[in-house]
Amino acid sequence: MKRVWNDEKNALMRRLYPTAHLGSLAARLGVTEKALRSRAKVMGLKRRVNKKHPWTQRQIAYLTKHYADTPIEVLIVKTRHDQKSIWNKAKALGLRKSREFLAEVGRKCSQHPRSIATRFIKGQE
Repeated sequence: MKRVWNDEKNALMRRLYPTAHLGSLAARLGVTEKALRSRAKVMGLKRRVNKKHPWTQRQIAYLTKHYADTPIEVLIVKTRHDQKSIWNKAKALGLRKSREFLAEVGRKCSQHPRSIATRFIKGQE
């Protein structure tokens, strides 16, 4: 098994872990967020980030413009807020997903193999 952590990555962890966005830091180090948290625990590092970071005007403008037709995964990366925070802010702003977006998601879900496998077949009792 190859060793992921070295002195350079440990130094970067010590410097950035307390305040960095975990997804970005994990990508920069080439590890998963779970591995990042695990390593931080071993190193005795603590987060100093305020869990309730406020929305900036730029993030609100982006959310308002793109919420209707953009998947939540993209919004998470672009706004740096978690899924629940995005949903709550969208509700507070009165934003909704567009009919076209919801129809496309429905089409994709209906064509999933698990969805097809659980359908009743004509004549089935």
